[in-house]
Formats: sequence, C-alpha cells, structure tokens
Amino acid sequence: LHGVPVVGPLAGLVGVADEYRVDEVIIAMPSAPGQVVRQVLQAAEQVGVPTRTVPGLFELIEGHKSVSSLRRVEIEDLLR
Repeated sequence: LHGVPVVGPLAGLVGVADEYRVDEVIIAMPSAPGQVVRQVLQAAEQVGVPTRTVPGLFELIEGHKSVSSLRRVEIEDLLR
C-alpha cells in the first residue's frame, strides 16, 4: 500500500509488529465496523504502537480530505 508491504492479518499483528519493527498501524478501512477498529487498537496498544486511520468515505467524496490525510482514531470510529 503506497510502497509499504501489508505483512499479515489482524490476528498476527503482535508478532508482525515485533518482527518488522512497526512504527505505526494504519487502519485503511474507513467503513470497518467499530468492533474491528477496537480489535486493531487493542492489538496495537499491546505492542505499544500508535494507530491512525484514513478519513471516512463521506469526507473523501466531498473532497474535504484525501486518502493520505491520516488522523487519530476517534470515539466515533469505535461506535459506528
């Protein structure tokens, strides 16, 4: 994804983060259910890696944001 390899599924995040010395986890699924976003956050917290997400679909469609405009995960992302 933009020259950065996707190296494994969510279930393997803890091992992958150590093996590849991950600096940051990017949630590239703006429409992912809140439960999935929470799982990503929990796994990233377990290995001490910050997490950001891409903007939502409506922000992209309206032209307010671009896919490269990463932001911190907010409570609304978890509640969906």
